[in-house]
Amino acid sequence: MDGLIHSGVVEWFVGAGVLIGGLGYVVGQFLNGRGRASKETIALMSQQIEALQKIAGDNSREIKELLGEVNRLRGVIQEKDNKLKEYLTILQDRDPELKQMMKKLTDVLETMSAYPCVSRPRFPQSVKLSPDVI
Repeated sequence: MDGLIHSGVVEWFVGAGVLIGGLGYVVGQFLNGRGRASKETIALMSQQIEALQKIAGDNSREIKELLGEVNRLRGVIQEKDNKLKEYLTILQDRDPELKQMMKKLTDVLETMSAYPCVSRPRFPQSVKLSPDVI
């Protein structure tokens, strides 16, 4: 009987050792897997960050190109607006060049009328130079 107690104690210690060893193995694998998983997660996040940086760089380049195009179009629109204003003043008979020419023509006619030897052009009474034209 003494041998049975002794073998039972040995079996108990062996069982406890196997149980503790098994638990140690499981815990070790869990911790190792967690470390491996965190390394894989870090690698995956690094790849995603690089991909997002590439996309952001491409978007930044496209934004710069679009801003350049917008600025060019603003210049074209401004030039168009200036031309429209110029044409509108011409159509409203307020062309600066025409006013200047009419002023010079009036000055020449007044100068010519001052000399008696120069025959005066005869305008019908209905034709009068308007101050608005000058």
